[in-house]
Amino acid sequence: MEKIVRKTLTDQIFDYIQDQIANGNWKRGEKLPSETELAEKLGVSRMSLRAAIQRSNTMGLTETKVGEGTFVKKISMRPFIENLLKSNLLSADNDDINDMRKAAEFRGGKCLSDSMTKGDLRSPITWSCQFGHEFKASPTLVLLGGHWCPECFPMPWNYDEIARGNPFFAQVWYPLHDKDEDNYYDESIFKGFKDM
Repeated sequence: MEKIVRKTLTDQIFDYIQDQIANGNWKRGEKLPSETELAEKLGVSRMSLRAAIQRSNTMGLTETKVGEGTFVKKISMRPFIENLLKSNLLSADNDDINDMRKAAEFRGGKCLSDSMTKGDLRSPITWSCQFGHEFKASPTLVLLGGHWCPECFPMPWNYDEIARGNPFFAQVWYPLHDKDEDNYYDESIFKGFKDM
């Protein structure tokens, strides 16, 4: 049986900050509530909150400006991927089918394969997106390449609908869009462009 790892208070606060940004509650450029206000709302000390904000700054999610406060930054996946690689989460010793199930769930889908060779990130396994489309892709393509369902992403694009059921996509989409938008992009978006 695997050990259950307890989350520290700082980890929980960081997760809260990350969720607020990913879910679009705090938008790009928006100032976060003051430390006092946020610490009171969460029922935590300012010291624990500062540690979580520092981590959020390090991950590139937020930026603290002295005398002004903390602001949501433009989301960059580079620090996330670099930290993921450094963290040993994607190592041959750790990756198994349960990790793939968690990754699929985070994207609003499912990992349909029953098993995989532990640590084999190159062999394709079977996935299903939030809309039930089944496809095969390697864990490397999904986890590091960012690819997902080939049926959902060709035109027409309904990114708002995808973001509603795919937390991975939502963390990139919602900082730039409101949750009540209903954008639908088809071939007409290319009208007026030459050679399209």
